[in-house]
Amino acid sequence: MFARPPTAILLRNDTLLTYETRQPLQRAIGYFGMDAWILKLFAEKYNFRPMVFGTTDNRTFGYNVNGTYTGTVRDLVSGYSDIAFNQHFILDYNSQDVLPSGPVDYDALCVVVPPGEVLSKWELMLQSFGYKLVLVFCVLSFMLVAFFWVLSINAPRRPTCNDSFFFMYAMLCGAPVVPQPKVCSQRMLIGCCAIFGVLATNSLQSQMVTMLSRARPPSQLIRTLKQLDESGMVIITGSDSLTTTTFQGDNPLLQRLLAKVITPYNMTEYYRMLQSGEVARLNRRNSMKATELDYLLPECPREYFLGYLLPQCSPFLEPLNRLLSLLHANGLLSFFKDKSYFDYHRRNLGGLWAQGDTIRVKLGDMYGPFCMLFAGHFTAFGALLGEQAVHRATAYLGRLLRDWRSRPAPARRGAGRRPGL
Repeated sequence: MFARPPTAILLRNDTLLTYETRQPLQRAIGYFGMDAWILKLFAEKYNFRPMVFGTTDNRTFGYNVNGTYTGTVRDLVSGYSDIAFNQHFILDYNSQDVLPSGPVDYDALCVVVPPGEVLSKWELMLQSFGYKLVLVFCVLSFMLVAFFWVLSINAPRRPTCNDSFFFMYAMLCGAPVVPQPKVCSQRMLIGCCAIFGVLATNSLQSQMVTMLSRARPPSQLIRTLKQLDESGMVIITGSDSLTTTTFQGDNPLLQRLLAKVITPYNMTEYYRMLQSGEVARLNRRNSMKATELDYLLPECPREYFLGYLLPQCSPFLEPLNRLLSLLHANGLLSFFKDKSYFDYHRRNLGGLWAQGDTIRVKLGDMYGPFCMLFAGHFTAFGALLGEQAVHRATAYLGRLLRDWRSRPAPARRGAGRRPGL
C-alpha cells in the first residue's frame, strides 16, 4: 500500500499516553498475550514501531512529494489524515505472514430475547416425528395386520384379529417372535418385518442420540420481529438514543414495537426487570454479553456498516480499493463480521436456538425400512399364491385318489358259480 513504509504507526487512539511514556508494544497499544504477539509480527513485517513520531517538515500525512509520502503520523492516529486503520489482522499460519484486513467493521442494534421454558427430553422426542412419518407408519401397520390375518387362512390354527394385531405390532417394535408361525408366507412376512425393525431402530436411535445429546431448545421460540410483536413482550433499554434511532420510521411493525419500548428510571430497576426473564432488551451486537438465559434475535431492526471514508484525491484510495476487493473475493470480510462479535460462539448457539434448529425424523430418513416392508408384502403375497396353488393341487390330487379308491372292484370270472357245478 505504501511507496515507502511509514516509520511509526499507532493502532489505537491513545496518542498522548504513547507519546509520553514510549513503552514497549504491549503497553503502547494496549494488547497482551497472543494479540500482542500478532501485533509484534505485524510491526516487524511492515517495519514500524508502536510510537508516534512526526516528520521533520511537519506536513500533513498523506501528501506525495516526489514519490515520498510525508507528514506526521500523529495526524493519522488523531483522525485528521486521509486514511485510518482498524484493529483486525490476519495471520497466515502457512507462511507466518501477518496481513492487515480492510478498514471495515460491522455492528447492529438487535433485540435480546429470553428463550422461555426449556422443553423436556420426552417432549422434544415426540415433537421430532413428523406427521407424515407417523401417518405412513400407522397405515402400513394396519395393512400388515390385515395381510397377516389373510395369510393365516392356511394356518393349522387361524388367529383372531386381536391376536394378529398385537402380534404384528410387537414384531414392528422389535419383540421376538413367539410362537414361530408354521406357514411359509407368514414366515417370509415376519422375516421382512424383523429386518424393518432392525433398520428403523438403528436409524431412529442414531438420530435420537444426536438430538438428546444436544442443547435443548426452548418451547416457545421468537424468531422474528413480528413474533416479538405478537408475544406482547416489553422491550427495555438503558439508552434513550436506541429508542430514537432503532424503531423510528413508517414501518407499522416498528411503530408497534416502539410503543412497547420502555427506559427504566435507574440501573437497579433495569437489572430487576432484566432478571424477571419476561422482557426483551435492546443492545448493540458488538457489545452484548451473551448468557445461557437469553439469545440474540437473528432479525435485527437496524444494521450498520462501519468503514473509513477517503477523499478522491487520497493516494491510498486505489490500493485500499484493491485490497478491499481482494478481501471481498476471498470472503474474509464475512469472516471478520462473524468473528468480531463478543462471545461469538455462545451467541452462535443462541442463533441456532432462534432458528429452531432441532432434528426432525422425516419420511425420507425411513425409505430403506419402508422399502423392506413393501418387499415383505410382495414376497408374502407370492408365497401365498404358491401356497394356494399347492393346496389346490393337493386337494385335487386327494379328490382323485379318493374317487379312485371308492370305485367298486370288477367281478372276477366264475366268481358266482356254486361249487361242484
